[in-house]
Amino acid sequence: MSRRLLACWGSGDYGRLGFHGTSDVPKLVASSLLESLQSVTCGASHTCAVTDDGSVITWGLNNSGQLGHSAAAAHSQDLGEVLIPEAVTQASAGFYHTLCVAESGNVWSMGSNARGQLGLGKDLPGTVSPRLIKALLGVKVAQVAAGSNHSLAVSESGEVFTWGQGSEGQLGHGQAAFPRNRDEFLPRSVASISGNRALKVSSVCAGHSHSGCVGASGEVHLWGSSSYGQLGCQTPEHICSHPQEVRAHSVSQVACGGYHTLALQHGGQVIAWGLHHNGVLGLGRDHPSSTTYTPTPIKKLQASQIACGWRHSLALTAGGGIVAWGWGGSVGSDSVLSGSHTSCGGQLGLGNEFDFWDPTPVPVLHGQGAGEQYQAGVGWKALQVACGFNHSAAVVDIL
Repeated sequence: MSRRLLACWGSGDYGRLGFHGTSDVPKLVASSLLESLQSVTCGASHTCAVTDDGSVITWGLNNSGQLGHSAAAAHSQDLGEVLIPEAVTQASAGFYHTLCVAESGNVWSMGSNARGQLGLGKDLPGTVSPRLIKALLGVKVAQVAAGSNHSLAVSESGEVFTWGQGSEGQLGHGQAAFPRNRDEFLPRSVASISGNRALKVSSVCAGHSHSGCVGASGEVHLWGSSSYGQLGCQTPEHICSHPQEVRAHSVSQVACGGYHTLALQHGGQVIAWGLHHNGVLGLGRDHPSSTTYTPTPIKKLQASQIACGWRHSLALTAGGGIVAWGWGGSVGSDSVLSGSHTSCGGQLGLGNEFDFWDPTPVPVLHGQGAGEQYQAGVGWKALQVACGFNHSAAVVDIL
């Protein structure tokens, strides 16, 4: 009989892995709170899990209250339950905020509201406990996505709402000829998406400063910063505040990273575009350009789910394996961003901090006891993967 558990790896700063220290290979997290685990999401420096009974469990950095508990603690390695008065079905973690969707379709938010990313209005700088986004009452939300400092939601009827930082067009409220790139402190419908009767949106995604959605027919729309080609097109202004359709078809999922984008097509093909620093696109070291504007297939990769971090990527294979590529940590890094977030690595789970330019299987999962080790395809099977800034997580079955 299999056991469903959580594995984390990468930088252990602020306790984001749920155990002491940094790990460059996946390692199981020991906690009774994670029984009946359903899904996991990673923020910049915190991690959030949802269980089958609708509980929300968080740990890691708490400088803005993004954990929703332990208000007096700046960070916590210990896992804690977020007290939300209804069962939660999905969550998404941003840089310093967390969003949760309840079974009712209500959305709860916590953490920093400096750019309006909580959707709670201008008068609240942030909250250390979850608060209901009243502006979305009456809308049955199906899914949310948290970017660095902005947020998205899609309703069961396919209407898309955005709020938070809008300085790079990531909210999608601009017109093609009249960009409108201000911060929004309350959720607002994206008119060009929600008003398109031919497009019923099934999911939304958010990166550092770009956003996107997938239609039920497999079409993709993206908007926001295009400074490194992450929108799949060249724009002279490097900002597109009006959603643009990408030259990709039959897409089931899109994931947005720091400056790159991945799309998963029906049939398992993964296509990539944007900044190719550190191999984050998975197109190989010999790929001719550091910036790719055209969605390009990743060779020899078939996947069932994808995830993007700041400059690393993960994919789940149909057999439950994990493949990783991109920025491995500190070795060989030529970062487009410098700062405290880049202090540690190992987020690829490959046993080192090197960059990998091609998708590479993650072979080993370390257990909870000394010396316990499981081999991919034999001892464990992954069900879902998630990427943070420089850490990763997976829901796994121990076989």
